[in-house]
Amino acid sequence: MLADDTLTTLEKVDEVFGKARIRGEVKIRKMKELVERFVDLNRLIEYLNLSTVFLPK
Repeated sequence: MLADDTLTTLEKVDEVFGKARIRGEVKIRKMKELVERFVDLNRLIEYLNLSTVFLPK
């Protein structure tokens, strides 16, 4: 469970991605690995009301 609420967590993620200068395959793979490991994408998609676009029925 996260110590912060969802909005605060999303703001922190946005701050990190905003500062990350992703160049090169290694950095892209690492960022993908971190997102897969630490971000609940299904929950994020549902929170943003994008489930009809991204989640299978």
